[in-house]
Amino acid sequence: MELKKETIEQEIKKEFQLERMILFSDAVFAIVITLMAIEIRLPEFEGKITEHEFLLMLQHQGRNFMAYAISFFFIGVLWTRHLKLFSVLNDYDTGLIIRNLLFLFFVGLFPFCASVISHVTGFYSPYYLYFTIILCCLMMQYLLLRYVTITKPQLRTYPPNDQELLTEKFSLVALVGFIITFILAVCCIYYIEDKEDKVYGLYIFILYAISLRIIKRKFFKGLKSMG
Repeated sequence: MELKKETIEQEIKKEFQLERMILFSDAVFAIVITLMAIEIRLPEFEGKITEHEFLLMLQHQGRNFMAYAISFFFIGVLWTRHLKLFSVLNDYDTGLIIRNLLFLFFVGLFPFCASVISHVTGFYSPYYLYFTIILCCLMMQYLLLRYVTITKPQLRTYPPNDQELLTEKFSLVALVGFIITFILAVCCIYYIEDKEDKVYGLYIFILYAISLRIIKRKFFKGLKSMG
């Protein structure tokens, strides 16, 4: 009876500590989004302004808002995947904690990177930095996914099913695809001589997103037909 009571207490303790890890992760996501939103602000002014001046101020915040919108979307995707990943866990270990902290470390750099691409213009190093952080986030999230799906499935409430195993493989394909796209974009921007045409190098990421969507449908098509 005492052994059973001790086992129940240990299970409750593990669930509580795992819940703390999830709450800490959610807090980081929330703070990152808040800090990015703070960057969208009107410049300081004295006295009254006209409506035309106000609209011009809003227009000048266009880059800030675009950076916020893109970053918010990407962080939302990361948070959704993180939520699904941790929803199947009932235990944790040091390996999970370290991978999660490293993942949150790169997520926490988003406000800085979004601020850089909003305020620094005339060259493409800020974009390289921004996409490097995205790459690091994707890489760490994949390592988290692989850890709880392949390396340590005993941390889960139940063994990984076929769809989760396929998701792990697709995530690796998406990660490799992003790395290749990043390299191609840098090469295009570097070798395009016309300064105004260099921006087309970034459009490769749009092709990557479209291609990834098509590959995903084909990737899971066989699983749906089996279901």
